[in-house]
Amino acid sequence: MSKWTTLREFNTRSFVVAVEWTYDDDYELDVQGDDGEPCQETAAKLESGEWAAYGFRAVVRHKGMILGEDSLWGSIHADPAAFIDHHACGAANREHAAQGVAGRCGSYCADMIGEAIRQAREALRSMPRVRAA
Repeated sequence: MSKWTTLREFNTRSFVVAVEWTYDDDYELDVQGDDGEPCQETAAKLESGEWAAYGFRAVVRHKGMILGEDSLWGSIHADPAAFIDHHACGAANREHAAQGVAGRCGSYCADMIGEAIRQAREALRSMPRVRAA
């Protein structure tokens, strides 16, 4: 069982949302570049311990129960905090839009949070309602 460490946690009206990480020691890493050739820098930094592979998950809880979860494994970073990139990504997108520049960056983190919240909302909607006596 993985030991999860919380990177960020926030509350919505109905949920507690957390982004968590763990080391990904079991993942078969793909260190190929976009051209399909092995990326020597990535391999060397992983071997030296400067970088590591992580698993990340967005978890949505309601009254202590996990109602939504999305995850990504084999994500390589020097620091797991770098995974929370959606603030910088959003700022870059706003700057590009203001300059009329085409193209936008996306964020795995923001996408995972959105998917986990979507699952939690659906789970909450499908739960039977019990009236208090």
